Amino acid sequence: MVSFVLILNLLLQLVLILIFLLQHRIIGDQKDQFQTDQKRVRKIDKKKEVTRSFHPSHHDFNLSMFAIPVEQWNRESTFRFRYNLKFYVYENLPSNISTDVERCLLHLYTHTIDHVENFKAELGLIYLFRTSPFRTHNPQEAHLFVVPYAAEGHCQCHSGYTWNCAQVPDDDIQLLLDTLTYFNTTTRSRHLFILAGAQAKQPLWSMPLRLTTAPAIIPGQIVIPNLEDKAPFQPSAILARGTDWWTSRKRKYSFSFIYGGRNSNMKNNGRKFRDFLETDIATNYPDGKLAGQEFYMKRWSSPHEFHKLTTFAFYNQSILCPCLPGDLAWQKRFFDVILNGCLPVVLQFETPNLPGGKTWFLPENNRAMEHSSVQQTYPFAKGAFPGASQEGPLEVVDYESFVVEVPMNRFQQKNVSGIMTAMERVLNNPEELRRRRLAMMKYAVSFTYGMGEDAHVYEDAFSKILSVLEYQFV
Repeated sequence: MVSFVLILNLLLQLVLILIFLLQHRIIGDQKDQFQTDQKRVRKIDKKKEVTRSFHPSHHDFNLSMFAIPVEQWNRESTFRFRYNLKFYVYENLPSNISTDVERCLLHLYTHTIDHVENFKAELGLIYLFRTSPFRTHNPQEAHLFVVPYAAEGHCQCHSGYTWNCAQVPDDDIQLLLDTLTYFNTTTRSRHLFILAGAQAKQPLWSMPLRLTTAPAIIPGQIVIPNLEDKAPFQPSAILARGTDWWTSRKRKYSFSFIYGGRNSNMKNNGRKFRDFLETDIATNYPDGKLAGQEFYMKRWSSPHEFHKLTTFAFYNQSILCPCLPGDLAWQKRFFDVILNGCLPVVLQFETPNLPGGKTWFLPENNRAMEHSSVQQTYPFAKGAFPGASQEGPLEVVDYESFVVEVPMNRFQQKNVSGIMTAMERVLNNPEELRRRRLAMMKYAVSFTYGMGEDAHVYEDAFSKILSVLEYQFV
């Protein structure tokens, strides 16, 4: 009996020793990763101007700009707004809806690559508003009040995921509203909420002023680009590429078509057009070439098959990139192909009852939330801001100048042969190809968010967001 007890004690001590060693191994690995990230950060900090040539496999690609502590972000700007725009950013929100959520998101965004892409703009915007030189700590002089709550991010970090973020308790939202000291019937329209996507809880969607990647089909929405946080897509890196990178470098592929499949629950959603194009290509282009040049096509059946670095490498080496409809009107893919120098190709349906008269998503015979016009869906679009020009402080984006549009018949949706015809026409017209590429180069920085040392320096997405806010509400 005594020997049994001794053996049991020895085994217990051995288990404790193994646990101790494992903990130190994990901590050591985390410390090594942290030190590696800090070395990358210091390497970027030493280079105020990025002069190296860009390639998506560059060693900085795996560095999320979120790895740079927000305390090290630039806080100065040479920009000045017409009315000296100032905004107040709330502090000391309850930790369960602020710091806890931000800490969760920061871990997700710095430790994963592919599965949490769509809502990064929320955390990025919170950091940018906090570090902006236009922030005021005096609520009396503020034009706007910024609520630094990551609405979609809170859904991500809360256990489970359901439609309209039902897993987040209603009490959390009420607690948020109760904490906003200056929120009342008079200032309600000047409180800015950040709701990337379209799944945040009510009553947030009823607020008069919101930033969102979803279409502006409800009054008060301002459409923003998705955020790409990898270092090679910072404004300084994009501007350092030079004209030849955009217009004349050799590309391996005529086009790259990389897309997710659909399941039985997606019978009538936008993904059906991907199947139609796949069938057209398999039937009519068996040699794998368009205009005499090889193309690349890849369907991934689950998010776990998608790898961003590989996908971006194909975009980077392609002239054209079809961006066909998906689950929602807005797609991060659209901005990804632009930042990788690939001209987006879209389907165009006439929508006479919607602003601007056309959509790149689904025609108007679908449910109300399943269609929206180009003007409503894409950020800073020409026509969305009456009186704004392409040269003024609020420089609108002329998407038609670079996006390849393929007119579609809403009654013959299976006929997508026009996609290959349109792409072949562009490939065979060097002058048109160069014109579109130059236009895309002009607007590319508008779809990036300067972070770290690039924050508040360039006329990027955040600068344009501030211009829109001034244009509409100051």
